[in-house]
Amino acid sequence: MIATFDLRQHIVAAVDELRLPLTMTSVDRLTAQIAATAAVGHRARKRLSPRLHSILVGIAAGEETPETAARLHLSAHTVKTHRQRLYRALGARNAAHAVAIGMRLGILRPVETGDRL
Repeated sequence: MIATFDLRQHIVAAVDELRLPLTMTSVDRLTAQIAATAAVGHRARKRLSPRLHSILVGIAAGEETPETAARLHLSAHTVKTHRQRLYRALGARNAAHAVAIGMRLGILRPVETGDRL
């Protein structure tokens, strides 16, 4: 993983090369945001168990809690607990945010016509 200082240097070089109208404060904010996003992505990929991944896939497919519970042979209460763990692992506020993060991190992929869960 690239160090924050090195990341900042790369951003500064790109800003200069592309002649972008960014202040150093903006560069610092951008560096912090990229570093934080990379850290969350790394932690999420490292910590997302196969069970949490299957819960995320169900959310992305539009499944309601009872449908996910039936598919995974779990109780609805257990699925709700797994959803909360998933949100914490991804740093998501809700189901839609979890799916968006999953797509951005490459945990989920776009579904092709005819694909099944």
